[in-house]
Amino acid sequence: MSGRDALGVIQRTIEEERARSRAVEAQLETASMALVGTDQERARALSELAAIRVAWLAEGGLADRLNEADRRALALLERREALRTAVEGELAEAGADRARRAEARREAVEALERAAERLDEAEAATQARLAKDPGYVALREAAAAAERIAVHADEKATTAEEELAAKGAAYDADPLFAYLWRRGYGTAAYRGWPLTRWLDGRVARLIGYEGSRRNYHRLQELPLRLREHADRVGAAADEALAALAERDADEREADGVLPLVDAVESAREGLLEIDGEIERADAAARGVEERLAAFARGEDPLYLEAVALLTEEFGRVSLKALAREAIATPLPEDDRVVARLLELERRRETQTVAQAELREAAARHKARTTDLERVRIDFTRRRYDQPGSVFAEGAMIGTLLAQLLDGAMTRDALWRVLERQRRVAPTRSDPTFGSGGFGRGSPWGGGSSGGSRGGPSVSFGGTRRAGGMKTGGSIGGGGFKTGGRMRGGGFKTGGKF
Repeated sequence: MSGRDALGVIQRTIEEERARSRAVEAQLETASMALVGTDQERARALSELAAIRVAWLAEGGLADRLNEADRRALALLERREALRTAVEGELAEAGADRARRAEARREAVEALERAAERLDEAEAATQARLAKDPGYVALREAAAAAERIAVHADEKATTAEEELAAKGAAYDADPLFAYLWRRGYGTAAYRGWPLTRWLDGRVARLIGYEGSRRNYHRLQELPLRLREHADRVGAAADEALAALAERDADEREADGVLPLVDAVESAREGLLEIDGEIERADAAARGVEERLAAFARGEDPLYLEAVALLTEEFGRVSLKALAREAIATPLPEDDRVVARLLELERRRETQTVAQAELREAAARHKARTTDLERVRIDFTRRRYDQPGSVFAEGAMIGTLLAQLLDGAMTRDALWRVLERQRRVAPTRSDPTFGSGGFGRGSPWGGGSSGGSRGGPSVSFGGTRRAGGMKTGGSIGGGGFKTGGRMRGGGFKTGGKF
């Protein structure tokens, strides 16, 4: 599956989860309004009971207060419905804007694919021509030969440095040898009083210092000389590679490849700009969705005010007291009203539980949608949907998203699988052609990156070669610098031998 198709699967999954989330929110909205409806029905029943003139209710004008509370609650709910309708209109407009931007992005991706295809064809044609050019072939072979010599010289220098680190430790650990070496004994740099000279001579003869000094000197000098040689042939190899890279760049320019590189970069920048617009639009749309979800959850100010208004009046009335008073009267009408009030109370308890469950379900769907949107954003930021990006097992994408929604997989685990599955589709042109085959930068690259001459920047100086050493600088293995102070023992290797 192409990266573009994989992004389509992610987007469809997001839309499906949004639809499920909206369905749950619609159920929650219905449940919230049913709960308010139950409270209004309770208010009317209480008003009716008061009108029957149950003795203890007749005093205090409770019926009038309940009727007024019902009217005020109804007015609040009417205002609420108008506001909710306006927010729904904003969400519909945000959805249309999302669709327009998604279409613009699809067109931008297609434009990038076309530009990359033209660039790939042009580079492949240039490479095919150069492969038959004797002068170019000679230049490429000279660079390859210089590189082989440089790598071999670096390996030899590295081996000598490692040998110095291994064998030099024994010399450093001998205190008598280290003492005479620090003083420069046996060289023109040695100075000392006659008695000191006599004592040092006795020590030197005792430990066989002269032979050890020559061996240690050779052990130190060899890595220095080999590294100097490696630096020289490394610089020559860098020059040969730079000449080859320059020829590559010249030929691409002569064949008109650079405008195609610019076209790819322009298309890519346009796509990035659209992605930024989509992220900002999505953030604004999420704000509208949250406002509408607050209506569904019954957490908007007008709903809460209506509920508080009715609850305040109900708090003054005890249904058990009403039932006792109704039984005490000879009128059957008040018995029926109280029975209805008790039934409404049981219904309200059931509706409250259902509302809480729907709120939890809505929160879960919202979190899942947010996770999917983050996956989509990261997918585009990593350019997984751009030309040349494919996934080995396309059917796996939908399965991974389903597992993410079910909670069987985290986003981090999903990305690890996607990274293992992602491949780069083969192109007509070869990014390892010419100077690209040395692993140190090249003008060839299918327009993946722009440079001053339409290709990635090329850097050769100080390049690490085999063995992990740079073609310049200090000796890494034994802790010695060219020019000679040993870090561990603190003595010079200078002087005449």
